[in-house]
Amino acid sequence: MPGSGTPLKQSSLAHQKAEIACLQPPRIRGDASDSHYDQLRDQAVRNQDKMDSQRKQKQQVSDTLTATRDQLYKTQEKYRESVLQKIEMAVNESFDLTKTKAQAAEQYQNDRLCAPIQSLSVANIGSVIQVGQTVATVIPSDTSLVLEAGLPSQVLASSK
Repeated sequence: MPGSGTPLKQSSLAHQKAEIACLQPPRIRGDASDSHYDQLRDQAVRNQDKMDSQRKQKQQVSDTLTATRDQLYKTQEKYRESVLQKIEMAVNESFDLTKTKAQAAEQYQNDRLCAPIQSLSVANIGSVIQVGQTVATVIPSDTSLVLEAGLPSQVLASSK
């Protein structure tokens, strides 16, 4: 049995030696001259320096990208807050306008005068009337004539 395992071990051993020889620098293997080996070593150093420089650049770009992304998120958040504030203000204004409209409608209802008219001096809707001109004579039915009106003080002096 020792004879049958020997060729396999020798083949495996030869394969391992070949792998080790490939790992050795060309100078030790005898594949390259000293000057060629020095050129290859110098090129490897330059390549390593170039890779280090590219790694630094990559890190700088990555840092810049991260900072820009953070700034974008902050800007988006500020914009969202601004939009939400504007929406809230618009809703509040809409509510205020609805409330004002309801108050105006109620006041209009309270300002309407419903009574029999004796005479009407305006012929058409939208007609222009003169200052002091009587527009209509209103006669309450079965009551004495009482009129409550809210007028500005400057108009009150010239009213009849």
